[in-house]
Amino acid sequence: MCEFEISAVYCPCMDVYCKQKITALGETQFTHAGHIGKVVTCFRTGKPLCMGTFRNTDPDRLLVRHGMDPNNANSTQDCKKARFTISEKLPDMHLDVCEPCKERCQWFGNPLPRGSGEESP
Repeated sequence: MCEFEISAVYCPCMDVYCKQKITALGETQFTHAGHIGKVVTCFRTGKPLCMGTFRNTDPDRLLVRHGMDPNNANSTQDCKKARFTISEKLPDMHLDVCEPCKERCQWFGNPLPRGSGEESP
């Protein structure tokens, strides 16, 4: 199993229960409020390469699908049993709230009570 550390820019919805969280990249409700909006960097950490390591050139690979530059060579390193951790250092970038979060998340300081039956603003 290979471990990778990614740095990412988060969607500013700031909803810890956001339905857009990407579990394949290690996100849970405890990692960060909001969800990964764009992967900026990915570096293999720790152990030497394992037997499951391969070069992934699929144009729809996980990291590219979530915003990483497809021409970045670090987006092609992959492992059959990859485990991702999210860097605590956040890049100095800004994203707008994505469309699914505008409709589903509780954001901008006016959350509706969960289970209220009302739609988000």
